[in-house]
Amino acid sequence: MIELIKIGKQRTVREPFIVDGPTPYLDNHTTRVKVVPAQSGFRFFVRGGEIKVIGANTKSTDGIHATYLTNRSGKEVRLTEHLLSALTGMGVTAADIYLEGSSQVPVPDRTAKIFCREIKKVGIKDTREDLLCAKVVKDIYFTDGLGSFVIFRPCDTTKISALIQFSSLFEDQYLKIELNQENYWSEIMWARPFVRVDCPTNDDYLKAIRLLRAFPKKMEDSPAMVRSNGVWVTGIKPMEPVRHKILDIIGDLTTLGFPIQADMSFIRPGHEFHRKLIGFLWGLVNK
Repeated sequence: MIELIKIGKQRTVREPFIVDGPTPYLDNHTTRVKVVPAQSGFRFFVRGGEIKVIGANTKSTDGIHATYLTNRSGKEVRLTEHLLSALTGMGVTAADIYLEGSSQVPVPDRTAKIFCREIKKVGIKDTREDLLCAKVVKDIYFTDGLGSFVIFRPCDTTKISALIQFSSLFEDQYLKIELNQENYWSEIMWARPFVRVDCPTNDDYLKAIRLLRAFPKKMEDSPAMVRSNGVWVTGIKPMEPVRHKILDIIGDLTTLGFPIQADMSFIRPGHEFHRKLIGFLWGLVNK
């Protein structure tokens, strides 16, 4: 159902770049990420440990809305989704990523925009290594049995669609894009996440973000979309929630270790569902 095929050379950043930002699960803490050129694939380096971005290294988040990677020695990196999404969306397939200050990727504005701007600034170049793509050659269906579902169909390009349902916050949203640098830049990189409850008061907002200790304490200052008494107090752009879900999908699919060529249709996506999906796909790849 999946074949590994060569589709050219791997691509990396021309020069290193650095981004500093808050560490969401720590109070008053900043982490630095340095992205440097590499020949093949993505690797994280944290506190003396190396974690290769491959399907075997994905890890359950135990209900936390983020993506984790680990290795056999127990080294771990968290919140990989936005940076990996930016790299993949901008056409990068190889980079070494160094974290200083914590084992969590910083999230300056909870989108991929800052990372994308840095990638565009330094530029991209080919490496000497061949790029292997996971090409879907036969329909693949996967569900977690909890209401999330995805269909992969053969396609000569990479297309991603998502249907999300949060009836207490907004009507169902559906969006489909073809994944390329232009579409990612204009349609996806800027989309923010949303706080998943309607917060009547600021106290309710503080309860909703209790794990995200780096968030501003006033809902109006939140980098995520927040709704209060039926109004999005931080504003909301057209189809922004589903665009952010596609941003997350792209970042989480990157953890397979091979770019995927398929027409993918996601119903009710989410990080834990993506982790289970990557484990399933990893078993289908003839490595």
